[in-house]
Amino acid sequence: MKVYKVLAFFLCAIMLTSSAGAVDITSGLFGIDDYESGPLADEFKDRAGANYVRKFDQELENYFTSYGTDNTYENSYMYKDSRATGSRFRSKANGARQTMFVFAGHGKAGIDYGPILYDEMVPKTDLLFEHLYVTMYCCNWLRNNGSTASQKAIYETFDGTRLEMGFASQMYLDSREARAYASNLTDYTVINAFINAAEIYQPGGLGKPVIARVVGYKNAKNDVLVANNSSAPTYAQRPSSFDTLCTVTFS
Repeated sequence: MKVYKVLAFFLCAIMLTSSAGAVDITSGLFGIDDYESGPLADEFKDRAGANYVRKFDQELENYFTSYGTDNTYENSYMYKDSRATGSRFRSKANGARQTMFVFAGHGKAGIDYGPILYDEMVPKTDLLFEHLYVTMYCCNWLRNNGSTASQKAIYETFDGTRLEMGFASQMYLDSREARAYASNLTDYTVINAFINAAEIYQPGGLGKPVIARVVGYKNAKNDVLVANNSSAPTYAQRPSSFDTLCTVTFS
């Protein structure tokens, strides 16, 4: 049986109410099903990272082409499996701003660790995100182990990003979650879109709690995707403006 422990519930539960003006939404996507070698290569490939970003892109494309909205959606790039290399990830993660930047694969906790790309692990210290909304669909991206230094390393990846969605624990790759998340983005706040999808597909009762978390710019807590939001200040410019905005534990 799942038990949901919701912190900052009010922030997590706000639904989209309105937006004004046409918005051009873009995405940059990295996902891995087939890792180069080792035990990660034998995971459930049909529900892993490459399928996650493919389904995320499809869901947004279907929505914005099917419902006659004035808003537009375009995928700027999608790198999967052997094309999702560490060098390419660094270049795009630190590159031109996208509305949504998504990584789906494996990850490792710690200041000097981060997402595991096809050929290497990329540490947090290599990353400065300018993308408006970053989703790291992997284990441990937002895990700080109670360490102030680890939390600061998370904050220091904010270089214009408004929100980062991810997990502060082990999580379970399930590409079905991508469709729920992308669909939710058309009806809910960005925070609630991510949390609701995780609630559906992240399993509880397996012995280890799954902790979904959103960290970011305090003024972005009610952001919706279809709005002309500007970049946030960098963490270096205004550290007091950043916080953990929502944490939900599935156990």
